[in-house]
Amino acid sequence: MEIELQSFITCPECGFSKEETMPTDACQFYYKHLIISAVLLISSLSCIGQHITRVSSLDKSILETSGLIFLNQRLITHNDSGDEPALYEIDTSSGSIIRKVILKNAVNTDWEDICYDSTYIYVGDFGNNYGNRKNLKIYRLLISDYLSAENDSIDTEQINFSYADQKDFSPNPFYTNYDTEAIISYNDSLYIFTKNWGDNLTYIYSCPKEPGTYELFYVDILNPKGLVTGAAYDQAANTIILSGYIFSFPFLVEIKDFTSHQFSNGNIKRYFLPIQGSTQIEGIAVINSNRYFISSEGNKQGASTLYSFQTSALSDMKPREKQVCSTILIHLLSMVKNS
Repeated sequence: MEIELQSFITCPECGFSKEETMPTDACQFYYKHLIISAVLLISSLSCIGQHITRVSSLDKSILETSGLIFLNQRLITHNDSGDEPALYEIDTSSGSIIRKVILKNAVNTDWEDICYDSTYIYVGDFGNNYGNRKNLKIYRLLISDYLSAENDSIDTEQINFSYADQKDFSPNPFYTNYDTEAIISYNDSLYIFTKNWGDNLTYIYSCPKEPGTYELFYVDILNPKGLVTGAAYDQAANTIILSGYIFSFPFLVEIKDFTSHQFSNGNIKRYFLPIQGSTQIEGIAVINSNRYFISSEGNKQGASTLYSFQTSALSDMKPREKQVCSTILIHLLSMVKNS
């Protein structure tokens, strides 16, 4: 028996970017995953109304936009795996590329997120869908070099790391808890948020900012009830917002009022985004304490797209538990019927 992966199912190879054929031995996992996720949604959901603005489609060269930052009034993104080791500046009105900067001594194996502090930009090459990578790294580059780069190419340094608790590196698609797509700079450390295919949690690992090779230990665990794909930290508001999705439902997780790096002790709220087109939200960037950009990767649902939203609207969001859960259960029943 074979069944088609529909757009509401997360493909571990490419998200929602193409249809794949799922072999028999994967069916049981997906049925289980669908049922568990539906139950989680029924138990606790909050969803926004029409409080998100579609800014523009993005240039086709950044079809797989992944990370996103807003630095010095410049919106910067990068592609997922397979592209040049390049950062792209985006026109926030048209979505066109206005500058491309090549990172020397770097390879885009699987770039997933980007962040910065007062001195450096950090690019996370830590995508790990199969859980078998042993070359996880973060590229570090000076902001001053980036802003004044001659010939639009700059030198980089490397922060290499592994997860201290990972002992098995056998390929484990659909199940691995060692994929990562989100990073922030907070105080004197970087914090990595895993994308757990196995249990939909996110483990948070603290990582030094200095170049070197490190074994990382997780310092906290969050339950976003889905797959985390991006993170942004607003220092002024002391707020973290995670982006992610579960099936074709993109969501945000807002974390406030935390102390130290124990983010799970903060005030945590979860919201679903009513987005048309591609719902594979990948990047999120702080504009100011009340406004953020988010970007979605292009796929059969739609082009790569830039959106914005205001945090002041989040408290006005109304739940739509029945709508979301009914849609998932209808998809589940359709899968079972057609299998």
